[in-house]
Amino acid sequence: MKKKQLLDLITTLTLVVSLVFVAIQINQSNHLAKATVRQTINDNDIEFLTSFLDQTVVPMANFKLKKGEN
Repeated sequence: MKKKQLLDLITTLTLVVSLVFVAIQINQSNHLAKATVRQTINDNDIEFLTSFLDQTVVPMANFKLKKGEN
């Protein structure tokens, strides 16, 4: 192989590896964005539902459940 052909091959391989790396990063970024949205939705749901709970009843109910009572 000539020197120019070898350099062209190395350049092409480097470009392909770089593109694969960028694709992996984009995929991970998309997964992170989706997880963040799901977590935000869950946090909002929990905040909304806890606004209806009587905070004095919840600890008593947990205590009774741990003891096996209704």
